[in-house]
Amino acid sequence: MDTPFILPPPKGIKLSPHEQYLTANRADQDAAKRMCDTHTLHMMVDPLGHLGHYIAFSMEDGRSDGNLYPTKADAARHQKGDRTRFFYMCTVASDFPPHDALQLLYFTRHAHRNGWVQPDPDLVRKHRPDVKDFQ
Repeated sequence: MDTPFILPPPKGIKLSPHEQYLTANRADQDAAKRMCDTHTLHMMVDPLGHLGHYIAFSMEDGRSDGNLYPTKADAARHQKGDRTRFFYMCTVASDFPPHDALQLLYFTRHAHRNGWVQPDPDLVRKHRPDVKDFQ
């Protein structure tokens, strides 16, 4: 048995993000860890040069193609298949722990299930030429 049996919290008890990570299923923990590791790797290689670039993550399992893109539009353009199955995260200078990655993954999945579609960066640029990069 690779994961311990964890009882759900009593009704009315709110878990912290770290506790949510510890009680998440193994696949979601792995996806969050994968996202955390990808971000950390890019920021360790060149912290200042990679700041503000975009990483594309799969909503299914947190996988990335390993590339860093200068704009969100480039990240969306280079994804194979349905680009709405990915979300695009801007790299940040601060730490990106697994429990934060899990919260981001849960949020994007929930938003996608409820009909939220990320705006197409090319479409935004077409209607707003003054916008240099869609953030």
